[in-house]
Amino acid sequence: MAARTKYVDSMNRFRSLLAANRRDEAAALMKNETVPALNVFQQSIEALWTLQVQRVVSNGAQIKKNIETARMSLALLGSLALLIGIVAAYFAVAADIVKRRLLEQTQRVVAEIFENSKEGILITDQQQRIISVNKAFTEITGYAQDEVVGKTPRVLSSNLQEPAFYNRMWKELLADDHWEGEVLDRRRNGQVFPLWLSIAAVRDRHHKITNYFGICSDITERREAEQSLGLAAQVFEHSREAIMILDQNRGIIRTNATFTELTGYTTQEVIERSVKVMRPEAHDDAFYERIWAEIDATDHWQGEQLMRRRNGQVFPAWITITTVRDSDRKVTNYISYFSDITARKEAESRIRFLAEHDFLTGLPSRELLLDRLRQAIAVARRNQTQLAILFLDLDRFKNINDSMGHSVGDKLLRQVAQRLQKHIRSIDTISRHGGDEFLIMLADIGTIPQVAHIADHVMRAIAMPYKIDNHELVVTASIGISIYPGDGDEIETLVKHADVAMYHAKGSGRNRYQFFSHQMNARIVERMALENSLKKAISREEFILEYQPEVDFASDRTIGAEALIRWQHPVLGLLPPSRFISVAEECGLIVPIGDWVLRTACRQAKSWFDRGSPIVVSVNLSVAQFRQKSLLNSILDALHFANLSPHYLELEITEGILIDDAETTLHTLTELRNIGVRVALDDFGTGYSSLSYLKRFSIDKLKIDQSFMRDINAAPAESAIIIAIIAMGKSLRLKVIAEGVETAEQYHFLKSHGCDEYQGYYSSMALSAHEFEAFRATD
Repeated sequence: MAARTKYVDSMNRFRSLLAANRRDEAAALMKNETVPALNVFQQSIEALWTLQVQRVVSNGAQIKKNIETARMSLALLGSLALLIGIVAAYFAVAADIVKRRLLEQTQRVVAEIFENSKEGILITDQQQRIISVNKAFTEITGYAQDEVVGKTPRVLSSNLQEPAFYNRMWKELLADDHWEGEVLDRRRNGQVFPLWLSIAAVRDRHHKITNYFGICSDITERREAEQSLGLAAQVFEHSREAIMILDQNRGIIRTNATFTELTGYTTQEVIERSVKVMRPEAHDDAFYERIWAEIDATDHWQGEQLMRRRNGQVFPAWITITTVRDSDRKVTNYISYFSDITARKEAESRIRFLAEHDFLTGLPSRELLLDRLRQAIAVARRNQTQLAILFLDLDRFKNINDSMGHSVGDKLLRQVAQRLQKHIRSIDTISRHGGDEFLIMLADIGTIPQVAHIADHVMRAIAMPYKIDNHELVVTASIGISIYPGDGDEIETLVKHADVAMYHAKGSGRNRYQFFSHQMNARIVERMALENSLKKAISREEFILEYQPEVDFASDRTIGAEALIRWQHPVLGLLPPSRFISVAEECGLIVPIGDWVLRTACRQAKSWFDRGSPIVVSVNLSVAQFRQKSLLNSILDALHFANLSPHYLELEITEGILIDDAETTLHTLTELRNIGVRVALDDFGTGYSSLSYLKRFSIDKLKIDQSFMRDINAAPAESAIIIAIIAMGKSLRLKVIAEGVETAEQYHFLKSHGCDEYQGYYSSMALSAHEFEAFRATD
């Protein structure tokens, strides 16, 4: 800028001398001052033009980016021609007013080009001291002109490049009068940034360097874009999802390595081919037309479909397809991501099977049987036909379990199930009711004697000897039978009456079948006596709570306690819940008993908290208790009267609660979550374990049923189920606890597969509150 200022000042004095008719002095001024100043500026412009031409010619890929600069250079060239013409015209006719005005116009044009260039421009003298910079330079660097004029460009140095770099730069510049490259500079605010710099040496007529002329561009955005492109390429190549890029005609133009791994096709084999090459026959054209219609409408589709590998194998894939459009909203490409979900589908299928079938025998679960029974009753009611329920219990099965172990008992149950399946029709259903009990539904029976005939065949089949682990076993069965509609028109009634008839068969000597009759009152009388005693048990304070420790695998410390009710019966002694809970449920006492358990457990948890040993206490909720509209108030009252924080209370519910009135269950679980109470899903794997329910409801923990613990290392089925449940729990971010852990073998198996917690005799049996405190003191 100093050169331009000197040039402008000399031109102003030149005009004044002409106006005073002092032509000789004006000519001397032009020769000694104006023309030299103009030469420096002119040489700078020539260097700029040479630099830009070299950049355009040497880097064809940058033509588009530098088009604006090239246009500016053309303007400079035109300005240069005007300058030369003006100077020549002056020496021809110095006093020509028209030429003077052209010179003034050229001066303004050159100054405007200098100031308005999009790229930074700096001019130095031969000692590299900055003479002038333009506006773009100040915007790029943050320095004002008066802050850099008189200083060298080293004021911008970041000191991040070796001296050898600058030595090579100056060596090349002095040899070729030009250098171009990338440097790391520092802005006025201290920020380091990449700069593309072009430097040209300006020489006089004696070929001596008089100035240096530099053009610079901030390439931060370009470098960031290059890094982003590099990162995108890395993601593309190393993604664990297969990726296809299609053109606007849906032809494949690029794939990644995972694509080849999953499909067997290399990029070269599918390039420019349609994705149809991977379509199996399982989907028709209409299926794909619906997909592309959705993509055309929304620019996106995601879902599951079957694909075919190069070897012809068909596999399920989860696919996402996204449309890529240009600035004019025209489709340029489609990007497809997909992954092989074979393992996930197999796991879902397995879990679905577990949800609908007994884990041990593979028979339909009780819930699946009840569902089929509802349908069969509806058909029988409509067609005015009959159906039968057979309630089968193995005689003295407990003796086999106790004497030979659970492994033998489980194998026996599997063989019994296989024999039962051979003696029923395809329209009938067998279910393992629990333990050694089985339910058989015979649909659309003809006559009662036909039912008796089937029952007799079943009994004879079961009584045949079994060979298990070098043992020959003989077991018999007692069967109770109820008939729809004579013995009841509701599922619960029919099952109950078949149960009553089965107990009557056992009481009559076992190994026989018995049809239900209303004269079978012995067992009912017994249950009524138990019911009457139950009604007085709460007021007589005959119930007690014991607490079984829940232990954390990682720390091996007790982190919770499950509250378990016991009944200190005045005549029968200490009764476990299995002796009276079903009676309590049938007679409507389960809710007040459950409320007592809840209040007592909260008080005990508060007592431990006050003694400096806080712990989470887990309480089981029955179906009837959970369905009470006052449940939330009962829980809040128990917490309030005990002055216990909700975080120290955990409620255990069964899987059956989730599927019965799902909307009400969802609302209740949400309310429990809102007040801070934890919820665990008890006996997981024995009921309707639906993934959709687990994802939908607010569950914190899964409890693996203790029946899965038997011989987990010897029985692959149990082991696989436990591993699947643990994996599913982790994928859903749920804690997983195993109950019924009795041996070191079971303990180490669970721990090695990532189970979070356990409870069972391996740690401790259920303890009184005082014993529990002593147990915790040993942690």
